[in-house]
Amino acid sequence: MDRVVVAVDFGDTVITHTHGREPIFYLIFELAECDVRVQVDRQNRFDLAWTLSALHDLAVAIQQLHKGDVSHNDIKPANFLVFKSLDLHDRKQKLADLGSATSPLIPSIRDDAICAGDPRYAAPEVLYANKSDARLCNFESRRALDIYHLGSMVFFLVTGRMLTPEIIRRLVPEQRPPNSDDDWRGNFQDILPYWRESFGRVLAEFKAVLPADKNGALTQTGAALLDCVVQLGEPDPNLRGHPLNRVGQADRLSVQQYISLFDILRRRALH
Repeated sequence: MDRVVVAVDFGDTVITHTHGREPIFYLIFELAECDVRVQVDRQNRFDLAWTLSALHDLAVAIQQLHKGDVSHNDIKPANFLVFKSLDLHDRKQKLADLGSATSPLIPSIRDDAICAGDPRYAAPEVLYANKSDARLCNFESRRALDIYHLGSMVFFLVTGRMLTPEIIRRLVPEQRPPNSDDDWRGNFQDILPYWRESFGRVLAEFKAVLPADKNGALTQTGAALLDCVVQLGEPDPNLRGHPLNRVGQADRLSVQQYISLFDILRRRALH
């Protein structure tokens, strides 16, 4: 898994302090330069080639985890790290922090958690879930969450903002995810039309900042990035993902189509 941050060492030691001796267990990971939040801020402008390279690396990392029967569950800017290189466009980005990860092969304390990661960036089916709905804890549902996060990261790397908070901000208070007396009390299917309408408004604003020609029409790359957010950010997890993955015996939640797309687009941007 060369796009996933791995431990290079582990062990334990003992520290001595005024209250005695205390055992410390540790993991040492590869040293990154920063996470993508810092990189995006440093640029002070949208760098298309780097963005597409980062998205390619992220999609590869997700595929590597899923092929290993692991779902990350907490993909966000703080967990996507940039590794040093003198050439901005030759830097490698890796997905880090598997503290919320789950796998059908390894028991985890997160196995029964509807929302195993950061709820601020979660997909709507998780935010509006019946807390006893164990179907959202299976591997396929976790994969659907990971690809929603991929779409949210496309949105972030272009705008500097995450998708879920932007959608929620455009909902009226009584439609927002349940966490207070004034919030939504219906089920997930009931909220879908409202979420979709808010998502549409976010997409219209997203379209306005995508690469366009002198006449204001989206370039091929701009249109492709918009399609990615539409497909990956789709609120219904049964419809989420690349349209070609819903044909025949294709893996509906595969990210291979996006890996290929980001690779083509980044090569085009560099030349």
